[in-house]
Amino acid sequence: MFKIYASGDFNQLNLFLRDLKAFPGYHVCLEARERFIHTEDNKGKIVASVEMEPSELMIVTLDTANGSKVRIPLSHGMEVKIGEGLTCISGLTYDIFG
Repeated sequence: MFKIYASGDFNQLNLFLRDLKAFPGYHVCLEARERFIHTEDNKGKIVASVEMEPSELMIVTLDTANGSKVRIPLSHGMEVKIGEGLTCISGLTYDIFG
């Protein structure tokens, strides 16, 4: 378990918290939320504890036209055969630099 301390625009903090709670594998417990309405820019801060539930990664490997391989790790990966030669692969991935 770890804690997140965040401050900034109160509305953006609430959106961030909502998105974090919606992500599978994260259990978020809001410990404190303060809103500073006396300021002009509607600032606030939150403290939340987050517990991660580990999930097994599925690695999808794509072969490119020039022969190299691209590996894509997927959390909560699922593979479904739709028809002959057709497979649907879904899962969650993120880009920490995006």
